[in-house]
Amino acid sequence: MEQAEQKKVLFINNNSDVQERVKTILDDQADYELFIADTAGKAFEIIENNRINFVLFDVDVALEEGVNKLLEMKEKYPDIPIVATTPVKKGDIRDSVPPLKK
Repeated sequence: MEQAEQKKVLFINNNSDVQERVKTILDDQADYELFIADTAGKAFEIIENNRINFVLFDVDVALEEGVNKLLEMKEKYPDIPIVATTPVKKGDIRDSVPPLKK
């Protein structure tokens, strides 16, 4: 029987503790190969060199304009599902959501 190809997941987050937690969770799942980037620039490089199936993007990474980088990624790679996350305080989410509805 042929083994199914692993799904390639890109996790973009600059917090090493969070990176390690996600790595621990996905390492137990044989169906996933995890790539980690701590900047949007590294994320674009990983996407260009690998067939990424899914992106989990912490828009807070971007002291380099996270929402703009997220939108750029969505435009450049429209076939890759991207989920945006961010540690926001109650009430702040309204500032982030409208630009993502494009």
